[in-house]
Formats: sequence, structure tokens, C-alpha cells
Amino acid sequence: MPIKSFDKREVLKPEKVLDQENSQLIQQIIKEKITWTDEGGLAVRLTNKTGVASVKGSIVQPHTNDNSFELTEGNCVECFGAVYENGIADGSECLVVISGRCQVLLKDATASTTKNWVQTSNVAGRADATNASPAAAPQHFQEIGHCIETKGAGTDVLAFIMLHFL
Repeated sequence: MPIKSFDKREVLKPEKVLDQENSQLIQQIIKEKITWTDEGGLAVRLTNKTGVASVKGSIVQPHTNDNSFELTEGNCVECFGAVYENGIADGSECLVVISGRCQVLLKDATASTTKNWVQTSNVAGRADATNASPAAAPQHFQEIGHCIETKGAGTDVLAFIMLHFL
């Protein structure tokens, strides 16, 4: 069932949250658009506008269409999450992890080491794990999280990180 139109400022007022109709609306929104992943990440459902089927672990940025995402550009400072579902067609809704434990797709030939910080790379949709100190702004805004898994360098390597956008 599609979510009905609403003014979130009204629905989320303290005196309205316990109202039965608004409470049902909030539960419906959470059920349809927000979930916890099996890996421990908080994910939202957005429209895939990458131009291809989704690839798990790709890092993404806002698309010009409302409620949609595209792959990050190289060295992006607008990254907001990592794709959770693999093979979701372009134009279809897909889960994107916005915070917590998730896998990211590393730039090819890049390893990850537990405790390293993770940033957007110079390759669209890929992350880079580095032991270097985080840079100052604006490069600091390329940071997306910290490694919680050590993985050797290779091709299309997924590594667990703690994504920290919230």
C-alpha cells in the first residue's frame, strides 16, 4: 500500500505522535521505507538511478530525481550510503545503507585493514581504505567510515566498514 501524502512537521509533533492515525502512518512509513539489515546497518529504500542494475557495496550520492541515488563521482564529497541489494534494476526501489555496519566495494587493487578510515575514491562508486590521517576540509568530507574487516587487495572486493553518516 503506497504511503499517503503528509506533512512530516505535523505528524512528528510530540502531541501528534501518539495520535492513533498518525501513529499508524509513522509505522507504515517505517515498514515501507526504513529497515535494519542482517549485517547491522540502517537502510532506506530509494530509487536506483545508476543507469544499470544495482551492485552491492557501491557507494552512492543523491540523484537529481527526488528520492533516488546514483553512483558517487570520483573523490565525491556528497556520498550518503552504500547499496545493500544486488541486481535491482535501474528505476526500481533498492535498499541503501546510510549508517552502521555494511559492506562497501573497494577500488580495485585496494586492501582494507581494520581500524583504517574509509573515503570515496577517485573511481566512481568505489571506496578507498587508507591508513593516512584524514585530510582537512574539503577532502575530509570524502570520509564515509572506518574499516572493521581486513581484506587483501583484488578485484571487486567487498569489505565491512562502520558507516557513520548519522
